[in-house]
Amino acid sequence: MPRAYLLWTFVLLLTVSATASAQGEERPTPLFAPGLADEVRSQIHDLGHHDWETRDRAERGLIAGWRQWINKVPQGWEPAEPEAAWRWERVVSTVRDLLALPTRLERDSFESIQWQLVRVHKELGGTVVPDAVAPILERPEERLRVRALRLIARLDGVDPRPYFEKVIEDSSPWVIRWLFDIAIERDREWAEDAIRDALDRPTSPMLRREIVQAARRHGGYGLLQAMRKSWKKEPLESRFDVALAIVGRRELADREILGWMLESQQYRLQMPALREFAAIVEKGDISRLAPLLDSPHFEVRSQAGRLIARVGSVDDALLLVPLLDDDRRDLVEFAARQLVRWGAEDFFSEVEAALARLSAEGRTLKISTREGKYEIVEAPARLREVGVTHAIEPGQKDD
Repeated sequence: MPRAYLLWTFVLLLTVSATASAQGEERPTPLFAPGLADEVRSQIHDLGHHDWETRDRAERGLIAGWRQWINKVPQGWEPAEPEAAWRWERVVSTVRDLLALPTRLERDSFESIQWQLVRVHKELGGTVVPDAVAPILERPEERLRVRALRLIARLDGVDPRPYFEKVIEDSSPWVIRWLFDIAIERDREWAEDAIRDALDRPTSPMLRREIVQAARRHGGYGLLQAMRKSWKKEPLESRFDVALAIVGRRELADREILGWMLESQQYRLQMPALREFAAIVEKGDISRLAPLLDSPHFEVRSQAGRLIARVGSVDDALLLVPLLDDDRRDLVEFAARQLVRWGAEDFFSEVEAALARLSAEGRTLKISTREGKYEIVEAPARLREVGVTHAIEPGQKDD
């Protein structure tokens, strides 16, 4: 009897142990959510799996598939097993942060949110994070839309084009500026097509200017050609940007646009146009350049003067004679030297009068000739002492 009793007890213990072991391996069915998908139940169970990769895969799967359980798991519930409970808390916290993005973008530091989302995206991959950001692109606050664009741009491996399409016709110049700047950096070909389409759409003047400036920053030759064709139809401010975009780009900046830039009285347009003219200036351009000698900007006067000196002739003398009476010394001396160098003898008396006024400032200038060419030189000291302002008559040899 004792042996039979011991044998029976041993068998009973083995049976209980096996039953308990089988029950331990059986995946529990969460009673709190009858409608929970089997896949979600399995992932929740695997949060406590002995294999690290299985636990990690389950955690990422639950975050990615949050829509399947978000309204089916009671708030505050967690698995009994410690590892699973810890990972479940991470899942819930991550999903909660993603759902609260609009509020967080209004309230929290953008840099901290960006850092967190980049980290989460690296862990999850796919489109979980960008899909959570995407709805913000349709929010009425332009500040949030801009932040959403910047967040999507920072996510590695994400094609931004489907998300950018949501705001491609946005009415905010600020949003459009960020959109095209990011697009130019991330996908120049897509950016060029999008900018070209935007150029063909009617917009407000402010928005139009942002689109034109985006085309300028992109710099694609096709975009610049498209802008050149519509240049005359642009609003005034946009016309400035078109001109600045195409100046220096081969035949696009022709004399029509360059002449308009010179006549604009805008320093930021005149200087680039003058630099462009340096390579193509010809005699017929003098009439456009001469008015610039009256510019309040010394750099504009100097550059225009150099170009006039290069291609001017006695035929252009009448354009410079009025400058002899100017109060600005550099203009008076420039006009006098050019008239003398061109041999405009009909105006030498006006030149001598202008040189006499300049001499009052301590320099005595005279008209001289050498080998049949006129020039203005500084009078020798012996002539300055007796007050001589010019040494010869026009046509005489200078001894």
